[in-house]
Amino acid sequence: MTGWHAPDDLITRYTDGGLPEPDAWSLEKHLEGCAACAARTSRAARTGTAGAGGGGVGGAVGVGGVR
Repeated sequence: MTGWHAPDDLITRYTDGGLPEPDAWSLEKHLEGCAACAARTSRAARTGTAGAGGGGVGGAVGVGGVR
């Protein structure tokens, strides 16, 4: 893993289904190895909020699992 984390707007577009497919694939690959971004993405899919605060799951989101 690099030190990069997905910005909130990228996660929001992903969970809203508005991210172009190549970008979604790239984010999904990142989510496989980054528990912090996976938790934020999971929370965004459930609540519509991608911010860093609040709860979330500790594991990775499966590929295509949050569309």
